[in-house]
Amino acid sequence: MNTYTCTVHGVCPHSGETNYYEVIIRSHETLRCEDILEAVGDVRGAPLIQEDLAEALAKKIPGGAITLAGMHCGIRLETTR
Repeated sequence: MNTYTCTVHGVCPHSGETNYYEVIIRSHETLRCEDILEAVGDVRGAPLIQEDLAEALAKKIPGGAITLAGMHCGIRLETTR
């Protein structure tokens, strides 16, 4: 099992607040870091809620389980796809 970790930020479409998320990708396959960075770059700064951001990354990075962990309004949320 391989685990890849990076950080991405998004903008809450409700409050306009910038939120930072830890992205954790677990895969039995070898993933190219460049592909992960491209997928993260495509959604970076987008006005998406965390669940939609996780869904977008899951579609862009096949073959792995994606978890986003972040804080919004003082609440820690983990989303897995």
